Amino acid sequence: MLLSMNFQSIGSPHAQSMRGQTTKKAVQIQIWIALLAMLLLKFLQLQSTRPWSLSNLAALLRFNLLTDRDLWIWLNAPFGCPAITPIPMQATLFAT
Repeated sequence: MLLSMNFQSIGSPHAQSMRGQTTKKAVQIQIWIALLAMLLLKFLQLQSTRPWSLSNLAALLRFNLLTDRDLWIWLNAPFGCPAITPIPMQATLFAT
C-alpha cells in the first residue's frame, strides 16, 4: 500500500530525475534510499516524546541538519532556545 502510493509514478517521466536514461537498477536504488530515509524518520518519531507528524518532523529536521544542537534534546523541545556558549575572541595557535 505504502509503496504503491509513494512510487506509483515510477514508470512516468516524473521519476527520471537522473541524467540520461534511468535504468531499473537506478530506480531500485532511489526506492531503497527513500525507504531508508522513511525508516529513520519513523524511528526518530517513535523515540521522541513530542507528538510529531512525519511531515513536520521531516521539514524541521531538514532545516536543522547543519545546526550544532543535540538531536535527542531537539526532538523533545524543538522550539526551545539552545544554551549559547561563549567562544573566545581569538583562538590560540599553539597550546602553552
